[in-house]
Amino acid sequence: MPGDSPDHILKQGIAALQTANYAHAIESLSQLSRDRTVSGSIRLKAHIGWIKALKGDGQTAAAIALCQKLVNHPQPKIKQWATDTLATLTASTPKETSPATADLSGFRHLASEELPEAATAPQPTQLPSPSPHVVDPTGFRPLDAVPETLPKVEPEPASTHPTHTPSLEAEAPSDSLSTVSAADSAAIAEPPSELQSDTSGLPASQSRDIATTTSSLFHYEELNQQPLTSEPALPNPPTPSTDETSPTELSPPVLTFQPGERLDRPRNLPLPSGLLWQVWISQVIGAIALFWLCRAIVRFNLAVLAGFLTPFRRILPMSLDWRYQEGNGLAFMVLLALLLASPWVLDKLLQSTAGLRVLSIQKLQTTHPEGCRLLRRISQKQGWLMPLLQEIPTSSPLIFSYGWLPRYSRIVVSRGLLQQLTDEELATLIGYEMAHVRSRTLPFMSLVALLLQLCHQGYWQVAQWGDRHADWFRRTVAAIISSTCYGLYWLFRKVNVLAARSRVSLSERQAVMWTGNPNALMRALVKLEAGIAQSIIQTGYTPPLVESTDLLTPVGYEAAIGLGSLFPNEGFLSAIAWDMQNPYRQWLSINSSHPGLGARLKRLTGYARQWQLMPALPLPELADTRKAGRSGFGTQRGAFLTQIGPYIGPLLGVVMAMLLWFAGGVLEPLGLQRIGWLYGDRSVLWGSLLLGLGMSIMIRINIYFPDITAGNRFKNPPLPSLYKDPFLLPTVSQPVRLTGKLLGRSGIANWLCQDMMMQTSTGLLKLHFFSALGPLGNLLTHPRHPVEWVSQQIDVQGWYRRGAIAWVDVEAFFQNGKLATKANHPLWSVALCLSCCALGLIILIRG
Repeated sequence: MPGDSPDHILKQGIAALQTANYAHAIESLSQLSRDRTVSGSIRLKAHIGWIKALKGDGQTAAAIALCQKLVNHPQPKIKQWATDTLATLTASTPKETSPATADLSGFRHLASEELPEAATAPQPTQLPSPSPHVVDPTGFRPLDAVPETLPKVEPEPASTHPTHTPSLEAEAPSDSLSTVSAADSAAIAEPPSELQSDTSGLPASQSRDIATTTSSLFHYEELNQQPLTSEPALPNPPTPSTDETSPTELSPPVLTFQPGERLDRPRNLPLPSGLLWQVWISQVIGAIALFWLCRAIVRFNLAVLAGFLTPFRRILPMSLDWRYQEGNGLAFMVLLALLLASPWVLDKLLQSTAGLRVLSIQKLQTTHPEGCRLLRRISQKQGWLMPLLQEIPTSSPLIFSYGWLPRYSRIVVSRGLLQQLTDEELATLIGYEMAHVRSRTLPFMSLVALLLQLCHQGYWQVAQWGDRHADWFRRTVAAIISSTCYGLYWLFRKVNVLAARSRVSLSERQAVMWTGNPNALMRALVKLEAGIAQSIIQTGYTPPLVESTDLLTPVGYEAAIGLGSLFPNEGFLSAIAWDMQNPYRQWLSINSSHPGLGARLKRLTGYARQWQLMPALPLPELADTRKAGRSGFGTQRGAFLTQIGPYIGPLLGVVMAMLLWFAGGVLEPLGLQRIGWLYGDRSVLWGSLLLGLGMSIMIRINIYFPDITAGNRFKNPPLPSLYKDPFLLPTVSQPVRLTGKLLGRSGIANWLCQDMMMQTSTGLLKLHFFSALGPLGNLLTHPRHPVEWVSQQIDVQGWYRRGAIAWVDVEAFFQNGKLATKANHPLWSVALCLSCCALGLIILIRG
């Protein structure tokens, strides 16, 4: 038998069962059910046949113990069969109670670990077993009635043909059974949630039936598909509710993680072709962009300094020829010095601003021993000194690393992370950070982290200093310096998002290989996003450390604002579907610091299924809901082209300039000087570029900012309903009006309105506010600046958009029904459009 295939062993066991050779059937089917290398459908069939063989052999107690683990199976057919079989087995078990041990109170032990053969099954009832994945937030549990949302499953006549092979095939839908231990069959009591869907090797009709049931995370399909509110489906096409009626919210189901499996020992995964090269190319591109940005800053500062010293040349003779230098050498030396000093400078910065302190591995060993073992094992295998562990006393769940050599590397964890994550979840994140060291991406990102920290701390500390002074002059100076520092932080971050995003997939793959536990990493990522959102809600604004370490942490805080606040609402699954199904998600995520959470969970789920593990958070397969006529061009492709119009317009302008250059070069030798002058004229290039930019902005203004009326806006829709469509693009503008609490930083730190969120009863949503003069114009609108209403109840009206993150472009703020302040996104867009077109025409005319 050891050399036989699983199919052959299953056929032998079923044949022995049909001929009543129960001993041989038990031996074959029990061995097959315990084998983890066998596919899930075969193991489940073997398990059911094992129960039948034990029942036929008279081993009722052992059959009951095996049948109990199928009572709460996610599939209704398996669950119903197990319930009926358990009732039959229990009814046939004699109730023997020794007079010497009978309890006068009537109490009876249902199970005993010491005496597994005495375990008896509870009497089946007509009430459904509550799903372990759906929890009513109120704690209510029906006792006298079956909820209408539960599927009605007709019991299968399992007892009519207990040993018929076709019946066994029909009773074994494609749900894989978790590994059965080698102990006696009567002592097996593994949780039923460790079952995994697998439709391989089944008839097409049966696979379709199972697919309709397994498309959801929960046991009850109808409960999944029940609408959360009375609001219409968004946004295709919008059927907005009126202002007089407010949607009635139902208590949504709550998601919990399934007890996912893991490997007993680490196992390798195939390396996707070109993944390592993509990481290195992204690092090189980021380094070049960072160098040119620093070079431009150096040249600008040299020019400003030379202009300041020019009046003093009459008093002190000095040469200012250095103002014309390129600044390449100076920029390179500054960056190299910052790279070498980054570990120690970051230590000092974080110690003074965040309370960074050393975390002894002995202390971590008491709470998270697996993470410590993994850290030691990786360091010994790679021949490295163990990295320095450090802790930050903050409730936000954070973990990041920095250092330019393995011996000088640091891993920083927050107190909130240690409190919120389990041992195996923290181990996967430690493996994730150690993978950065192994891929040699840590040195460059440490340099980036130092530049970001310096700029962000300059912004934050100067803003705090300005808020402590009441005089107008000091506050104005503080606002200018603080805004300049934040602008530099924004620039340094933008040129390095590609380098940060490219290393995520490689590090996740390596962490999963080291731990053999993709499910723990899935849970850790979801908990990180939910924890960051909760931290923002508790503090009332985005903590500075959360924002400044965004490129180093495993998840980005901008995406966590929306998605993290939805968990554990059922709408969380619909929200992450955008990252998996939107065909333009790669292009729309180009400015994101991390890949979409949905795409990352899908990849980790693929790792789990490749190792035949049950995913901790099975992702539903959503149908394609794309419909024509949604965008201004009538197609989704048209909506996408409209979205990227400001990038296509300048490109088309450059192409037009090249054609004019070509025409001038061809016609100049022919003596046509009126056209020949176009050849090589740079004014044609710059003028065409600006005209293309201005016209592309003009084309999308009306589509991007439609008029908001009481007839086309949604008033207080639940945020999960806004996330329903996974094919939504930012161009598809949905007017909304939301009521909630305005969150964000107060004072000078938020004069640019860079940290503004709306907290509603169903989650958080990012807000974008532009004054008539754009972002910098926010500095001039203080009498009615939105920062004045932070931490207050307020209404916001604007255009909801969905891209890599979800946000609202604010049209106006209202308080107590009255207009508080008005934004000017459309006006700013029109002004920018006209300015580009006018400047382009002037350049073309002057030549």
